[in-house]
Amino acid sequence: MNFSSLREYFYKLHNLLYVIVLIPLLAFVVLYWQMQTGNIHGVLRQNEYQNQVLLIALSFIVLIDWMISLIMFKRGLKATRTLDSLGKKLDRYYLFTVLRFGLIVSGSLGLAIGFYLTENQLFTILFVSSFAMLFFFWPTPAKVCNDLLLKGDERTLVLYKKDNL
Repeated sequence: MNFSSLREYFYKLHNLLYVIVLIPLLAFVVLYWQMQTGNIHGVLRQNEYQNQVLLIALSFIVLIDWMISLIMFKRGLKATRTLDSLGKKLDRYYLFTVLRFGLIVSGSLGLAIGFYLTENQLFTILFVSSFAMLFFFWPTPAKVCNDLLLKGDERTLVLYKKDNL
């Protein structure tokens, strides 16, 4: 990723994450609104057994998706911490953060599909919960410093978004 300052780095990172998060969120809101107004109906809404099976299966898939994203992020951080320059560390952190958010949001899309098929409100609760969990992973300067185990000058640069000391 090309960036000329740490402010620009966080600006680009946050903007991309907003796009990654907002696209499925807007899709779910439109889908929910269309169902509430009666314009569309769930395909499987009459079959209670299929609803339960789909709920369990999609919940399991989302859980696996979350676990994969966490494992990939942690492994990526281990390798990233050993790099020699701050710029390289931040580039790799950017990549792994975007990958993490992409995986988590893709699992949330499964919940939106489940809501579309069944009109079960539990999918809404799970969808909102998974998006609420993203706030814990949002890359603030302090979180980046803690994730990368930055110390000294590097920590000061990132924490206060300074260009130089």
